[in-house]
Amino acid sequence: MKLHGWLFIGLFTLLALGSPSTGCGPEQPAGVDASMYLAAIGPEVILPELRAFKAEAEAFEAALEAADRPDEARPAFVSALLRWQRLEGLQVGPASSPASPGGQALRDRIYSWPIVDPCDIDRFIVQGALPDATFFDDVLVDRIGLDAIEYLLFSGKTQACGEELEETWMALAPEVVTSRRLAHARFLAADVTATADALIASWEGDFAAAFNAFDSTEALNAVFEAMFYLETQTKDRKLGQPLGLVGCSSECATQAEGQLSATGAEAIGQNLAGFEALYRAGMDDIVRDQLRRRELANAIDDALDEARGATSGVDGDLALLIETDRERVEALHAAVKSVTDLLKLDLATVLMLQIPREVAGDND
Repeated sequence: MKLHGWLFIGLFTLLALGSPSTGCGPEQPAGVDASMYLAAIGPEVILPELRAFKAEAEAFEAALEAADRPDEARPAFVSALLRWQRLEGLQVGPASSPASPGGQALRDRIYSWPIVDPCDIDRFIVQGALPDATFFDDVLVDRIGLDAIEYLLFSGKTQACGEELEETWMALAPEVVTSRRLAHARFLAADVTATADALIASWEGDFAAAFNAFDSTEALNAVFEAMFYLETQTKDRKLGQPLGLVGCSSECATQAEGQLSATGAEAIGQNLAGFEALYRAGMDDIVRDQLRRRELANAIDDALDEARGATSGVDGDLALLIETDRERVEALHAAVKSVTDLLKLDLATVLMLQIPREVAGDND
């Protein structure tokens, strides 16, 4: 996978353009030295998580290779997916969007949820032959990554295109569908592992050097922006929308994440763990010791404890949990909101950091 050349071109172009947040952004408050915190982000937070995910991805590849049926590889898939959920909130640099400093959208190559196209995946199954090596250079992210693999392993023998493929699909023997889906899953899984490798290489080399050379305010804003995954995705998209609180008015529970693999509920706890790792790597010390805002630090500690407690024992299909124990999911949403309210109001103010544009007008 040829990543490093265009990684550097994109990186330094985006450094020149600046961050996609509101305004130009103030300087850090007087007396704040974030250098130790920023130096710890790569080696102590992101790289260990990437290496742990790569190990899970490799174990999943091995399970797929040995599998004769999709169900035989499902446990290894779930382990890999849930490990990736910790990295969803660690999108700094090449994992982040091209609008962010150094961003190459490699997160979307591994996991693009909620963007996935099951019908187009089934078209590949009907064609039979695996795509060639140029596939990943041209294909849209809704047809690759862990979310596409989830569909291949958990959707049974039905197809998602309706009448378009019905006649052709019915002509395929069930064992042919199984064999082709396993082969396609292996093809996609190899790219997931390769992309994890590319992210690790970037944080060990090219991007790590560039990140360490960032202006400290710019680097801190990039980290702060990554933390807002807990607000925009975990709180609003993964919990608020299926609950009908944000952007949905009917059949909202069907929009929950991970319904096929029954991982949507547990994903919330993994997202929270990733957020907490980023905060505990030194931002908490800045708030408590450098700024002497101990009341705020204590409030964040309490909110994180409450949210962690709310995720305890919450697992399985989130859509089903909303139907059977809605109050518990609402309590989880409220607990996560307590954390993100402190993030976007109090923490942003005391650290004089920029709030991402998509959050700036959000009063929720």
